[in-house]
Amino acid sequence: MLLGALVSCDSANDVATDDSVPTDTTADEGYTEADEPYEEETFAEVALKEYDLEKFKIVYDGDDYAVYAETLRDEIKEKTSLELEIVKDGSGGTEGECVLLVGECKRPVSKVVFDYANRIYFDKVGFSCDNGRVQLFGRDRNTINASIDYFIENSVNNNSTVINIPEKGDVGTVNPAMGNTIPKKTTKNTLRVVSNNILLQDLLRSTERATELFVAFGLMDADVYALQEVDMLWHTFYKLDNNMKRMGYEVYPPNNSKARNPIFYKSEVFKLLEGGSKAYDSSKFTDGTYPGSSYNWACLEHKETKKQIIVVSTHFVARMTNAELTEAERLEKANVYREESARQLLAALDEIKKTYTDAAVVVMGDFNNNCESPAYKLLSSKLESARDKCESTKNMNFRTYLGQPLGRAPEKGSDKVLDHVFYSQAGITPLHYETVISPYTYAYSDHVPVLFDFKLK
Repeated sequence: MLLGALVSCDSANDVATDDSVPTDTTADEGYTEADEPYEEETFAEVALKEYDLEKFKIVYDGDDYAVYAETLRDEIKEKTSLELEIVKDGSGGTEGECVLLVGECKRPVSKVVFDYANRIYFDKVGFSCDNGRVQLFGRDRNTINASIDYFIENSVNNNSTVINIPEKGDVGTVNPAMGNTIPKKTTKNTLRVVSNNILLQDLLRSTERATELFVAFGLMDADVYALQEVDMLWHTFYKLDNNMKRMGYEVYPPNNSKARNPIFYKSEVFKLLEGGSKAYDSSKFTDGTYPGSSYNWACLEHKETKKQIIVVSTHFVARMTNAELTEAERLEKANVYREESARQLLAALDEIKKTYTDAAVVVMGDFNNNCESPAYKLLSSKLESARDKCESTKNMNFRTYLGQPLGRAPEKGSDKVLDHVFYSQAGITPLHYETVISPYTYAYSDHVPVLFDFKLK
């Protein structure tokens, strides 16, 4: 299996010591390769029954699930103006009562209720129903949140206390097999790129996190991955470069265990012509910056078409760190620095283009800028926004690990649109864009991947 091949190289001797990061490497119990995968039953394929939401209460078992119970209550209240009672209770319940069970409650529901120990690893999230008992489940905090979102979207009606759920069954699956949500490349001349910020400071150091990323990357099957905020754990404990090489990717810059914005490209598709790395000049700013404000670039030649493409992976400053400033002052200074970073990046591209005059340009990254920011406007004055030009788009509206919709593209101007892809029109045409949401992709970072398909002319 891909999972085992990618992470089996990690051993106790390979793990870098870091007292600031937990070293929980315990895998989910009960998983075996012999487990049968879950056969997806879509929401539309089951008979629905109307229930009165006012008769329900929200139940959770264990303090870890309290926050999800509150999330469910708040989302129901926002949509229906009805505030349900929350009860901590794992002992059972009265026959016939209507409950929304959140997480791994021990209350008897039915044989179809979520059994954590016997579910195949990474198989699904969703909810099960049994005559007015609904259990919203997931294998971790990410998939529980996704299950709640899916339930709210599909069962709860705006300004109505009537909900629509099956009388009995195991339904409401949210992308159990991520590969089914990803479009196939139409021709050999389709260029697929993915941009993804993969930091997330408070995740446990574990092989599961690495597995999730590598499985997601294998399923997305991009020709080029532009990553941001790649910390030392990815380079050492997770062995990012080695595992990506096993999947057929070369990395730029090579042999750099401190590269924060590396570019991975398929060696069978591209050859590297030249590349470079540079931090943005912050000499004008004395307030300090968040680490990782830099860019890498690589000029790649497409082996089939001989088309040259200059790929950039960048991360703009997230915040200014001077504690003496107010939050508003830090934000204002950060916006100025981001605009300056955009100016420096465009100047660098002008210099690179003097050598590679016919090359297309694809700039990807976490810009920490919305579509109305000065930096975004400066970049889009010289380059095209690929998201705005795509023939088709698919935006998923599920929260990531920290409850943020980073990566998705809601209304233009939203302060949550931080991940962008810009391009030049030199021989490439944007075809498709989507934020890739699955049980894999929102479990390893607080940003979900943004995927673009381009047609090479």
